[in-house]
Amino acid sequence: MVTANKEFIALLVYVDNIVIASNTTQAVDRVKKYLSSQFKLRDLGAVKYFLGLEITRSSKGILICQRKYTLDLLEKYGMLGTKPVTTLIDYSHKLSKYSDSKEIVDLTGYRQLVGKLLYLTFTRLDISYAAQVLSQFMEKPKHDHLSTTYRVLKYLKAASGQGILMKSDSKLVVSTYSNSGWVGCIDIRRPVTGYCVFVGDL
Repeated sequence: MVTANKEFIALLVYVDNIVIASNTTQAVDRVKKYLSSQFKLRDLGAVKYFLGLEITRSSKGILICQRKYTLDLLEKYGMLGTKPVTTLIDYSHKLSKYSDSKEIVDLTGYRQLVGKLLYLTFTRLDISYAAQVLSQFMEKPKHDHLSTTYRVLKYLKAASGQGILMKSDSKLVVSTYSNSGWVGCIDIRRPVTGYCVFVGDL
């Protein structure tokens, strides 16, 4: 919502948790006062953790990352002690649903892992392409697809605290980039197009 005096106010609600965002502290205070008059609230102050997102403020700006979420993920799949890698996917090897690799038995496990990787793309845009490719094989995943998801985990181990930094001196300029790879998907013989939109540093 934008008020008459150009104040921006947004409420993020999840179950009984509310995050109030605004470009002025006065607007935040007014919303908190109104909500307190209607409901019993507990003010936890400036947001530091919300739905797996960690928010850290400094003179440089605001950093949003999912470090704890990533470390919990690595621990769950036994990857905390593994050697990290610096690349996500072997781009010379195209994944396919028609590969000779055997189908995996635990379909739910694969789907859950890929779903968790997709959730990580909120702050880890560098794994977006890999997560998108792996999500194409949810119906009948094979062992080469699973081994690629494990490679993504090894990549995440190299920089578990990486995230998005919203710089305090960032200009709100919109920049858009796109690219297309010829026959990017070998299963349907069609190109894969990707795009990225930045608003300032986001």
